[in-house]
Amino acid sequence: MKRSKTIIYLTIGLMIITSCNDQTETQSQDNKLEDTTKSHETVIEKSPVEKETYSFQKTLEFKNISFEINTKGNGSLRQLFIQSKGFEETNKRLELQIDGKVTDAQVADLNADGFPELLIFTQSAGSGTYGNVIAFSANGTKSLSQVYFPPVSENPKLKKGYMGHDTFSVNGSALIQEFPIYKAGDPNSNPTGGIRRIQYKLVNGEATRKFVADKISESPSK
Repeated sequence: MKRSKTIIYLTIGLMIITSCNDQTETQSQDNKLEDTTKSHETVIEKSPVEKETYSFQKTLEFKNISFEINTKGNGSLRQLFIQSKGFEETNKRLELQIDGKVTDAQVADLNADGFPELLIFTQSAGSGTYGNVIAFSANGTKSLSQVYFPPVSENPKLKKGYMGHDTFSVNGSALIQEFPIYKAGDPNSNPTGGIRRIQYKLVNGEATRKFVADKISESPSK
């Protein structure tokens, strides 16, 4: 009887030891699996969000209306973006393709109506660097409309001796354009005919506002 009890106790003891060993081995295998999983985890670093790069960027304000002007690209053709804020009806982002680059942008009230005109000055690529004005006029507090700027080539008085190299500025309510005058035989780098200065005023056209040459003057080279 004692021997039978001893055998039973030994059997139970072996079962307990075996169970503990199995649990220890299982936990050890789980730990190994966890370590293996961790060793195979790939750490993915999030790269910072790339900001858009602009070749020109400027923000202008006039009373409660603002304009953000940006250009993208570095070649002869670039994308011009104009985002307005403060108009009651539409502040749609405008996108235009331009030849060359934007040299400057200004805002002014050129027709004395209490609302802004946006003037963007551009310069074409190449040796001539012909200038242009991309202009917009506010329709009160409602929206923005484009203004027509006439090319020099349309006016016989202006185009004589014209080979580009324009500069633009605003003087009071007038838009000013200046460029060197080339005489016959002048190289591109050395105009000898002086400086032509055109003063434009903003007027209402049939369909849209436009610039018209108001005063033309010439002076010796600076």
